[in-house]
Amino acid sequence: MKKFSVLPLAEKISEDNAYNHEVVKQGFKLNFPFWAYILYFAGMLFAFSRSLTAGICMFGAIFIIMPFDVKTNIKHNGHGVANNMWNRIPFIIIGSTILIFNIACQFAEKEKTETGTDYLFTETSIMIIKVYIAALAALMIGRLIYLIVIAFAIAARKKVCTAPVSIEYENDMLMSDICVFRYYYEGETYRFIDHEEQVRIVYNPIQKKHIFNLDQVYIDPNCPESYYSRQIFGYNSRRIKNYFKTFFFFLLVTSIIWLPYIIKYYIDHLYN
Repeated sequence: MKKFSVLPLAEKISEDNAYNHEVVKQGFKLNFPFWAYILYFAGMLFAFSRSLTAGICMFGAIFIIMPFDVKTNIKHNGHGVANNMWNRIPFIIIGSTILIFNIACQFAEKEKTETGTDYLFTETSIMIIKVYIAALAALMIGRLIYLIVIAFAIAARKKVCTAPVSIEYENDMLMSDICVFRYYYEGETYRFIDHEEQVRIVYNPIQKKHIFNLDQVYIDPNCPESYYSRQIFGYNSRRIKNYFKTFFFFLLVTSIIWLPYIIKYYIDHLYN
């Protein structure tokens, strides 16, 4: 039976399967050819020429589609990061915001003026925006809870992982882009994947092998599949810092919606 853990576990492998590695998929991804994007942008320009609403919808949708493409490189502070769901979220929020605002405008009342058309939000439009903001808030709260749980799990694993082991880079033998490492303990072989890309791998053409700089890895003697390295699991502390940056950015962007209600509530209770 496969062991359950909120943190990744190493895989125990037999000697016969030591050099065979099945690639582990990391969530849903797309692989569009370049000509598909050319057709999409041509269609978007045509949609803008026919209908502003359709054009805006296609423009917003591209922010949701592109992050899922395997060819998309996501960077943070100038460095490439894993193309996982959370790193796609900022782009998805931008696209979703464009789509939701466009939908809300469809339920708004249009009033012709001398300078053009004014949009007056109805109760339906306001409800759509409120539900969207509530969904984003639930996402941020859920993310914070997840990071806290992971932080406690990492601290607990650090306490029990006391046996140092030597690490080998397995991809020299597998010719794969996935960073796979292995270690040995009491005659058994274990391997794990660096999904978060925390270890930098450099190929040395003179020595004809890959060179990596990885902190000492420790395992739990009672559960050799549990491993710990400050470098490998240090990403969570950076995630927490980035979370608060994203959270304050989220508050700043949405302040135009919720700040007037707070000011109105404060004024009503101050003078009543």
